[in-house]
Amino acid sequence: MDDFHDHKAPLFGAGTLASPLGSAAEILLDKTRLAMQYHELGYRRRRAEPSIHITAPTLAIFIIGESARAQTYGPGQAGRGPASSELDERIKRGLGSWLPITCASSDGTYLSVPLLLTATRPDQRDEAPVAPTVLGILKASGFTTAWLANNEAGEDARETGHDLYAGRWTVNPDQPYNANIGEHWRFDEDMMPLARSFIGDVDRPTGLILHTFGNHVAYMDRYPVHFFPVEPPSLSSDALEDLRYARAAEYVARTILQVA
Repeated sequence: MDDFHDHKAPLFGAGTLASPLGSAAEILLDKTRLAMQYHELGYRRRRAEPSIHITAPTLAIFIIGESARAQTYGPGQAGRGPASSELDERIKRGLGSWLPITCASSDGTYLSVPLLLTATRPDQRDEAPVAPTVLGILKASGFTTAWLANNEAGEDARETGHDLYAGRWTVNPDQPYNANIGEHWRFDEDMMPLARSFIGDVDRPTGLILHTFGNHVAYMDRYPVHFFPVEPPSLSSDALEDLRYARAAEYVARTILQVA
């Protein structure tokens, strides 16, 4: 196996070779094909047809992570840092649940995120650009909705009709360029002030998607330098990568706590 697939970072890693969506090279070719298809066919997503209409004050927040290896989050990581410890304590108090570890269908964001948002199986991935997203279903059911994107998942992860769009990348097909709201976000927690403002007092059905950079490489760019102690100077390159990955994961846990 070549060095590209042997690399430790979860960017087209060795696990990609067993993905239902193909190898790293096949995913890259598919990305080109789907981009050309999108520009040829344009926006095709269907609007959701709700079965119920919600009026009671309700809050639903969907956080999309990025590139987290198996067991990065869970009870076994409570000792990683204060945020991971507090997150574990909240769950022990019944304020949440750890779900079983699962493997994403692809470590290509532009493929896995549309599948996730539309609950589409990998063998039916052509449905992902046309099926309504979970946020679209909430919008059709009476929710006020916001899509905050600190990460980018391609044209197939976009949807019209929401009340607020913000972030470093636009996810509104009706607006090909950013509206400057959130375009200077760097860290995932930069989304929090706008999210809190949009949520307000939860006096209505409200739904949000927060698409984070999470544990995406380069790990040291996912958290503020001052948030952790100075890196030990004697670490090997692999040990330094592991340290930065763990710090990125700890910072994500802190961001989750701000949402929760």
